[in-house]
Amino acid sequence: MIVAFVSNFLNHHQLPLCEAFLSHPNVEFYFISSEPVPKSEIRVGYDDLNDKKPFVIKEYESKTAFEKADNLVCSKANLVIFGSGDRRIKNHLDELKKPYFLFSEHINRNFVSMIKMPISIYKNFYLPSRNGCFFLCASSHLPAELSNLGLFNKRLLYWGYFPNGSIGIPRESGYYPVNGNQLSILFTGRLISLKRPYLSIEILRIFLKRGIDAKLTILGEGPELSNLKNRVQKLGLTSNVVFNNFVNNKKVSGFMLKSDIFIFPSTKGEGWGAVLSEAMSAGCCCIASRAAGSTDFLIEDGSNGFSFSSVHSLRETINQICFDPSLIGKCGRNAKETMKKTWNANKAVDNLLLFFQTNEKKYGKQPGNFLK
Repeated sequence: MIVAFVSNFLNHHQLPLCEAFLSHPNVEFYFISSEPVPKSEIRVGYDDLNDKKPFVIKEYESKTAFEKADNLVCSKANLVIFGSGDRRIKNHLDELKKPYFLFSEHINRNFVSMIKMPISIYKNFYLPSRNGCFFLCASSHLPAELSNLGLFNKRLLYWGYFPNGSIGIPRESGYYPVNGNQLSILFTGRLISLKRPYLSIEILRIFLKRGIDAKLTILGEGPELSNLKNRVQKLGLTSNVVFNNFVNNKKVSGFMLKSDIFIFPSTKGEGWGAVLSEAMSAGCCCIASRAAGSTDFLIEDGSNGFSFSSVHSLRETINQICFDPSLIGKCGRNAKETMKKTWNANKAVDNLLLFFQTNEKKYGKQPGNFLK
């Protein structure tokens, strides 16, 4: 079976899925890249995987390369996954009425603006829906958005990003508390408003008010950095907060492995939020916003982490943890097991191939299974 994954460029979030396809004994796999890896990605420590991986076809390099990619996807491939790749190839697929799997985190970050763009909806979503394509939903918000448009009825599958991260790496410091008797809290990401990094400071304050000694580490850079530092100083928390403005992305998992709690407070603009998958893989007890696309797919409240939908529910969650701190270690262990046994690239590939070959509609919260 020939499998082709079409997207803009190969990044570290997609690599585990590609490697899972490559390692499957019945699959010949190709990744079709429509553009070079941005220099901004290289600057923060990511590899140029387009150049490093031999299974990548760089269709942007020449007319010959494009024709090779187009022929592979539209004529030779049995199973096609289409992300944010070259629209010329997608249009060719739609003209041929060849079913494929659309993959996305969202219809549009600004859903209202998308409603005002009927041509885009028609080309990007209506045609593949009419032609019998399936949708790999990398966000818990997508099913409602697509249903509102009357698209992909009963053809929606659980999906996401599947970083290997720290799945196979043991936590040498164990679980809570990993840093003596001090609770170790971590936030990592760009310091911008949609990621709401200020909530990590609020969480720290609640723990301290409840008599639990805690330290917050904030990894990242962005326009909110100075505001966050000013807030920490104003609240008198300088001895409890560490800012690390630049950390190579390859080293972030090391911080996760040494943290008890990971804070993921992003808004709906986040899309999926692969950092939650990475933190769960590292065995962190994650406190995650339900506004982000991955939370409702990954988090089982009180079992492998906690979710919140408002500041009030966030405070209730912290109170629950303060009442029973053993939940931190329990959720961290279960989070690691969730990623190891269920939400990983190998499981996603096995489920998707089984569905493609047998059209067996399996239900349950696993990648490649149907959404009810």
